[in-house]
Amino acid sequence: MAAKLRAGVALRPMVETYCRNTPACIENPAASASSPGNHCKLDPMTDWTPTRAEGERVLAACSLRMGRRHANGRNTDHGPSAQKAVSVLSPDIRRRLVLEQVAVAAALAAHGPEDAEKFATFTARRFTPRPSDLAEVTQGLEATGPDGLPPVPPLRALIAPNPSRPTALLVTDEDCRAEDFDLAALDIRTVATLSASHLRSPLPVSGLVQGFEAGALTDAALRSGLAATALRADDPGSPAKWAASAGATQIATPYITHGLRRDWLDDAAPVLAKAGITLCKWRRDWDTAIWPHATTGFFKVKQNIPRILQQTLPT
Repeated sequence: MAAKLRAGVALRPMVETYCRNTPACIENPAASASSPGNHCKLDPMTDWTPTRAEGERVLAACSLRMGRRHANGRNTDHGPSAQKAVSVLSPDIRRRLVLEQVAVAAALAAHGPEDAEKFATFTARRFTPRPSDLAEVTQGLEATGPDGLPPVPPLRALIAPNPSRPTALLVTDEDCRAEDFDLAALDIRTVATLSASHLRSPLPVSGLVQGFEAGALTDAALRSGLAATALRADDPGSPAKWAASAGATQIATPYITHGLRRDWLDDAAPVLAKAGITLCKWRRDWDTAIWPHATTGFFKVKQNIPRILQQTLPT
């Protein structure tokens, strides 16, 4: 049964964290979970504190309520100040103030594989088919091709930071935990944050989104222990100017996959190369384990969840 769970739903808890910043819930989670009148509520005026410490505090406080509450209420909008089933930790996980694998480990530790499976499959009778409506034998998409699923492609090769070269550390909101990498091994001469909220849309971007990104970047810079320069993703020549002014010959940053930030850094690459500055990247073990399988929908990932969790989560 545990293997069945891990093959089917173990990654779902990464978005199943349940309350944020409601003092009664955080200070007394047992009473909140047992009393129908004391549900955790999501206030639209939630204190969106974009820090690693706050995100991890909320995750720890809410982990015991993962599962049934989410499964039973995640698709219902109870209106302002009355949300009972979701945490609003998505912006923290998106920016890696809270890591996906930490959220998954918290869910498994709090509920165990058996209970987690029950929670994830609970539908509050929204799906009640008759036995005759269900196929007796089902196959995934991997069975539709002549050779099954395509082979796992190799990941793009990265240039790792060279400890012997003066380094500029660039923090983007794609990954606000640069301290998880071995910064002490590098000769870091300067740190910068890259603001890129304005790239999200040609229309005005929500002030709440911009504010959370700015706060997350500030928190990440503070955790680096060095004063940070604030860069904005406008002039593609600005990273080269910033790094060169500090005497750095390489820029180190957590890996950015695709999207507007990656496009902007690609535009900056020729200027960096001309200045003799190498753009170096770190990739997390979690991403290295998952990404090669994320090429044909979820089925390929699903088959490999047991191995992924064994490889990336502590026992």
